[in-house]
Amino acid sequence: VKNPISCDDLNNPTPSPTRDCTGLFCSCFSADATVQVIQRTESCKMIPMGELQVGDRIYTGDQGYQIVYAFAHRNKEIRATFLQIWTDQGNSALEVTADHFVYADGKATPVRADAIKVGNMLQGGAMVTKISSVQKTGLYAPLTLNGKLVVNGVQASSFVSLAQAEDHPLIGKNLAAYSQLGVAPFRFLCVNLSAKFCEDYNNG
Repeated sequence: VKNPISCDDLNNPTPSPTRDCTGLFCSCFSADATVQVIQRTESCKMIPMGELQVGDRIYTGDQGYQIVYAFAHRNKEIRATFLQIWTDQGNSALEVTADHFVYADGKATPVRADAIKVGNMLQGGAMVTKISSVQKTGLYAPLTLNGKLVVNGVQASSFVSLAQAEDHPLIGKNLAAYSQLGVAPFRFLCVNLSAKFCEDYNNG
């Protein structure tokens, strides 16, 4: 009886096709963006976003290490355009979509990544030296308890700018804080009731 599946097929499976991302679900970090994770031994290491898992504790800045309780987006097969933001304090660029929030020095609330210019100072004292763009496959947006994370040495938000809310006199200036408040029920579910649900949610 002829086997319809050959060993070559099993050993060299056809990769899943990539597709271009459009709309709201394109607001993330690239798979190559790096975060600092603390391990059970209390030692820390840098890992790419593509290896980050629910339950990992990552560095968020002023509030130390926080648990990743879920991902707003995690898709390794979608291709998107990312800004590459280089600073004078790192050997690699922050790769983030244009509408994702990052923290700039002297700003009370985070700003869109595409509002950052060469010469601007980011929170923590890094100066932007170069901005370019690149297309890559893989989108990741981890959610932490405080809604912040440090990516490639740059403090960023877990959240993104929403065009429909930007002109609101109150929400537009505090969108990251309102987003953090809006996901509170989901965060409570993940942290206190069912971590397994949130892992399945992100893998689904």
